[in-house]
Amino acid sequence: MIVIADSGPLRYFVVIEEVHLLPLLYGNIVIPPSVAHELTQAATPPLVRAWMEKLPEWMTVRSPRTALPELSPVLGEGEREAIALAEELAADVLLVDDEAARLEAARRSIAVQGTLGILDLAAEHGFLTNLPGALEKLRSTNSGQVSAYSISSWNETPSGGAPVIRSGGGIFLAPDQKGSPDSGG
Repeated sequence: MIVIADSGPLRYFVVIEEVHLLPLLYGNIVIPPSVAHELTQAATPPLVRAWMEKLPEWMTVRSPRTALPELSPVLGEGEREAIALAEELAADVLLVDDEAARLEAARRSIAVQGTLGILDLAAEHGFLTNLPGALEKLRSTNSGQVSAYSISSWNETPSGGAPVIRSGGGIFLAPDQKGSPDSGG
């Protein structure tokens, strides 16, 4: 399986201390240099920067061999390189949260999986036993992922956890008590 990752899912999985799930689900993951660069910037959480200093064996940094294709200017360098690498390597999946990047990948017939969908998949496979706890940790990061997706249905609130929304693309945290998603990301 060939899996390419953008910075968003990696950052969130390190911060919520669930990064061990990624190799269980996907084996090896490839990131482009610009994603590695994003994850080592001063604005990146210290925990993520420390994790990047000692990349695990299952993570590889690889540059796209071909010039970056014409992509939307709203995409960052990391998203552009990740999409280019996914296309070049005929990746099975691109791990990405950014809505514009997800749409561009879909336009190019690249399968995508976001942070919440990965958590859902880990729970489905029995690798994540406390999904509500992981979702609460994610909510505390101010990930703001709720507003970015079309929501098809509500699930009941897990005991002690945030309401969870399920849609075709995975699971999404429901808006907070005030009716608006956490901001940031």
